[in-house]
This record gives sequence, C-alpha cells and structure tokens, in this order.
Amino acid sequence: MNYIKQGMVLKNLGFGMMRLPEFKEGKGTTNFDYEQIYKMVDTFLEAGFYYFDTSYVYHNGENEGVVRKVLVERHPRNAFTLATKFPTWAITK
Repeated sequence: MNYIKQGMVLKNLGFGMMRLPEFKEGKGTTNFDYEQIYKMVDTFLEAGFYYFDTSYVYHNGENEGVVRKVLVERHPRNAFTLATKFPTWAITK
C-alpha cells in the first residue's frame, strides 16, 4: 500500500540509519565508512525512495551528525523526509 504525502507517493520502505557501516578504532571510538554510506543513501534515493529514520541515540550519539553529512548536506531538502526519535527514558520532567 502506498500513501500520498504532499503530492508524492509515500512508498512502504524506509531507510533506517541505526546500523551504519563503520570501522572500529580503539576503545569506544568510531570511524564511519562514509564512502559506503554515501553509496547506500544515493542508491536508496535513486530507486525512488525518500523516507529516512534516525535517532540521536544511535551510534553512541553520533548518528545525527552522520545523517547530516551523508544526506542533508548532499541532497536538496525536498528530496527526502527525515524522521528522528527521542527516547522516553531520557525524559526527566
């Protein structure tokens, strides 16, 4: 089933940014495989999909910065929909 969103057909497939390719460096540090992530994002968009899902807690808080670099800074804002989540366990008030 497809849905209409602002005149566009919303396809039933989203790109979850939870487990991105990375190289491990030392204790707790991460070096993302940006070339691979660029290819993944570009292939997804070229196939006609545009819904991306992220959360600031993915990749130990580094995920949204990666998403900005591989998606937001490289593609026009009207080319994708980006959803992010805030975990309820982090709400203190």
